[in-house]
Amino acid sequence: MKFKLVFIFIIAILHHSCIKENQRIEPLSVSSILVSNPWKYKNIIKNGKVDINDCDRDDIIFYFPDFSYKSTLSPLLCSWGPQQNELNGTWALTNQDSVIKATLFYSGIPLTTEAKIQFITKDSFKVFSNVLGNNFEITYIPK
Repeated sequence: MKFKLVFIFIIAILHHSCIKENQRIEPLSVSSILVSNPWKYKNIIKNGKVDINDCDRDDIIFYFPDFSYKSTLSPLLCSWGPQQNELNGTWALTNQDSVIKATLFYSGIPLTTEAKIQFITKDSFKVFSNVLGNNFEITYIPK
């Protein structure tokens, strides 16, 4: 009888030690999602109206881990005349990672905009921004 109890006790201990603890899944941080892949426009709403063209849909934005970014305008351009096909700048997260602050250097002059993150997942993110009195809601998806 004692042998059976010891044997059962040993089996119970061995069985318990083989059970893995539940692994916690850590949510991705906002910055890790931004740098995870290049992004393109899914939708642009300007002052409550859809404002996206094919020339917008092929633009690509790259966020880099060193807090720089690159926006490429390719190959359809939205306006005639000379344009830069690539824009470079820096980005930062502010307000507890709820705002993307982007600074573009245009002809050596820093131009800064802020976009409030409405939601962000690995599959898409949406921001709200006011630029020169115009309200923009922009949704991005991975390229």
